Amino acid sequence: MMEVVEVATHGDGEGKIAPLTGFVRSRSAGQFSEKKEVTETQFASDANGDIVTRPLLGGTIVPVASMAILVQLQYAETPQELQTGGQKLQLVLTPQQAQGLAAVLTRQAAHILAQRPDGPAS
Repeated sequence: MMEVVEVATHGDGEGKIAPLTGFVRSRSAGQFSEKKEVTETQFASDANGDIVTRPLLGGTIVPVASMAILVQLQYAETPQELQTGGQKLQLVLTPQQAQGLAAVLTRQAAHILAQRPDGPAS
């Protein structure tokens, strides 16, 4: 069973974002921790000091041999790739890593949505 993830993106088309709350992977346990704000030492930046980002276009998530989760993320490296489908990155996660990442992403999304004037979506 495969689940295709469709993700809407926004931004300036240059792959730049302002500081926001993020997460980093702990090297020892393969777990995810939450940070209050982004710093240049946590994320790659360009020559101007802007954090390098890539819009997520979609992806596929599938279990592998009941042992791991294979994640294929489709992203745009350039503005032109927004029309051509972009590139793909494949990751393999343990079930524990997948749960940890899902929990952090869910908390961060809920926090951002709760701050919007129209409130969180139902």
